[in-house]
Amino acid sequence: MRRLAWVGVCLIGTLGCSNSSRSGHGSTAAGVTSNQTSTPSSSSTTAPGPLHQKALGFETVMQAQHLPHGQVQDVQIDPNGNVVRFGHWPSRCLWTGVYAATEAMRYRSTQDPSALANFEAACWTLHDMATITGVPGVIVRGFDDAAIETQGHPGVGAAYAGLNYNHGKPSRDQYTGWFYGVGVCWDQIQDPALRQALEADVRAVCDVLMSKDMVLEAPWGPQGTVERFFTLSPDYFYQDRINPQTWATVDDFPFNLIARSVPYSPQVAQALRSAPYPKVRAGEGLRGLFMFTVAEHMTGDARYAQWKQTLIQRGYVDALVKFGTIGDDLLYGRNMAAVEEAVRDLSGVMAVVLQVWLNNQGTLGQIVSGLLPLATPQISAWIGASVVRLLNWLHDPNNQTRLQAILSDVRLFSQVLNLIGQQSLAQQIDGFLAQYASNLTKQGLIDLARTVRSHLGVNLTFMPLSLMVQMEQDPALVADYKAVMHRQWEYLATDHNPVVNLLHHGYSQTGADDVGHSIQALQRFHDDLTGREIDNSNWPGLVVSPWPDRFGRVGGHALNPLYFPVDARAPDIFVWRGHPRQIKSGSNQPANMKVAPLSYLYPYWLARDLGVLGPGE
Repeated sequence: MRRLAWVGVCLIGTLGCSNSSRSGHGSTAAGVTSNQTSTPSSSSTTAPGPLHQKALGFETVMQAQHLPHGQVQDVQIDPNGNVVRFGHWPSRCLWTGVYAATEAMRYRSTQDPSALANFEAACWTLHDMATITGVPGVIVRGFDDAAIETQGHPGVGAAYAGLNYNHGKPSRDQYTGWFYGVGVCWDQIQDPALRQALEADVRAVCDVLMSKDMVLEAPWGPQGTVERFFTLSPDYFYQDRINPQTWATVDDFPFNLIARSVPYSPQVAQALRSAPYPKVRAGEGLRGLFMFTVAEHMTGDARYAQWKQTLIQRGYVDALVKFGTIGDDLLYGRNMAAVEEAVRDLSGVMAVVLQVWLNNQGTLGQIVSGLLPLATPQISAWIGASVVRLLNWLHDPNNQTRLQAILSDVRLFSQVLNLIGQQSLAQQIDGFLAQYASNLTKQGLIDLARTVRSHLGVNLTFMPLSLMVQMEQDPALVADYKAVMHRQWEYLATDHNPVVNLLHHGYSQTGADDVGHSIQALQRFHDDLTGREIDNSNWPGLVVSPWPDRFGRVGGHALNPLYFPVDARAPDIFVWRGHPRQIKSGSNQPANMKVAPLSYLYPYWLARDLGVLGPGE
């Protein structure tokens, strides 16, 4: 939700603006996959069609090149044809989880023994990632030989001698990929030792989350320093971690909006610790529900089922249903009851922070008397009135009278910032008004939404929801999860993302073009997955978005076309995580990089698993 901070500062400025294959015993974590895992075969009597043939070819390439220590990653081919791998890839856990799910779907649709071997091997690798630190509940980003993972931490125990695990702290995304992989595979795993190992891993993670009230915190690194990795709560805003360092580096909405607007002080930190926070961080709620849904299904343990019910009682599902698409809802003008609730609640927090900070600075009286209307003698009252004007405008963004009222509030807020020493932020707001005021229309806000959207976040919403739909036994919850998927899909249908479209078709509702668009993407998929830059700057009819992307970069995304076909986008380990309207993608450096074919294999075998594509196609 990083993009909402930028929107908040600018639009809501008035608010304070070798494969680990096993045979059931002992670790072979240091083994290499290429000569150990079964090669693909076709169990169907139907002659493979062109899409199937491409999948089988990519399966062979994946096994031969892209699974060192069982982990999915890109590699380089040297002049002698040798595979050269690099350490420190940050997301091997995520993509290995997606690959495990891919092979499980392949096995489900074909009963090919090589698919069974592949997904069980991938699951053993996921188990290694959950045990290499020796700390229960900690899942690493990846690992490799110490000579390659040179900045990593040494693996713990004889099974991991000579291996280092990635030094980057574990993230929510990596855990999501891990749980997705083992969750999709679980019902088809035949190796009893693997089932026992994965069940223990899932229990370890969920036991930590339960014991620490949805905080994933554990010793990390060779010194065993206790680190907090993430908190899975929809109303968590760093309340218990507010210090100068957090203030300077936080990147999560809406705390980053507050940190950009007001300097740190102990008084502000204390106010934030006790402020009433709305449950708007739906993504955190989704991940918490997802992990305990998987744990309940895999273990049958009533403790996890009861904890899931506790999360539901705390409002996790309500947050997901109400605020799951809050950024797009705000900019498209939909789901306005939820938008109004979120904006009002967040403005209340901001008002408390500003009031405390200004009181502490001794400048509140001067600002109120010099700038604010006499009818609103408190900062909180002024912000409240500004919120009303903002919401009125969001209901009718083309209304110039309402827009001018909002712009007046923003300009006034900029003056306040200048008086309290926040000239840099004031200049950003003034620059925004000068550059974008003419784009503050209904279509302009939609264009902004399309430019700043996170597409990795999109995939990591649909994957967990699709599995929750399959595992959940409560029909009401299933209906909620399907509804959230559909509402998000409505913003994404024109992106031609086969991951989104196929998961929507299979586990929510059927969109008119879901299957057709997905098959077209597979048909157009690159044959050559050599890493390279692709530049669409000369695309016929190209219209460049005037808005910054979610990282603040301007000029890199298109408004027209609505998407670039996949063969006009650079190969990527998971190309669907990239922005479909990014004008330039990929890189020519380093030379001879070979991209893992996960971007094709996952949607292809998903389509086969859903029965919308046959082996003869």
